Amino acid sequence: MSEILSYEKFVENLRAYLLDALNLQEERIYFEAKDEEGMAPNGDRLFVECRVSSEGKEVCGIHTEELYEDYLDGVSVDKIGDTVTEEIKKISKAGFFEKTKNVNNYSKVKGDLFIRLLNKKKHEKALENAVYKEVDGIACVLYMKVGQRDGCISSMKIHKASLADWGMDEDEAYENALSNTYSLTPPRIYKWERLLLILLMRATTLWT
Repeated sequence: MSEILSYEKFVENLRAYLLDALNLQEERIYFEAKDEEGMAPNGDRLFVECRVSSEGKEVCGIHTEELYEDYLDGVSVDKIGDTVTEEIKKISKAGFFEKTKNVNNYSKVKGDLFIRLLNKKKHEKALENAVYKEVDGIACVLYMKVGQRDGCISSMKIHKASLADWGMDEDEAYENALSNTYSLTPPRIYKWERLLLILLMRATTLWT
């Protein structure tokens, strides 16, 4: 069994993987540790400068604490690197960065707010500055949809700073997000008899 990487070594390896996978120069990917007075008040992040032009930079912040939890759960650095690389490429092509510029303008983003459920204990660090309500150990987290591709929704957590910029009550934002959640992720109706049959068939296969 391979040795478990420390958090610092994990970040170092992930950064090296992304530099190679995205073919970027050293200075285009840099790490900022959590600092209430500094660049990354919302948690440790690797910043990837995806595109640089005379008009400015498009920078993607990757929350490394949350990814390290995935690594400790058994996901390899290469697998995490592949996933991050693909997401960055998708975001760059789809122009999602333009949309995130409006995150502090409630009137422009209210239609894209929704609720996502996370295990509070597992994602405790990642939730430190997020907006959420807890129900029996489950965090009902406020997210913003930034795009949709191949049937998958790309999203970002809403942080407390954005809620303050909106100048509105948290409950009001949640009420609107709950309505949007139904539209974005409508409940599914399953044919339970067919589902049970499939499960029984799989169980039979495993035991034979």
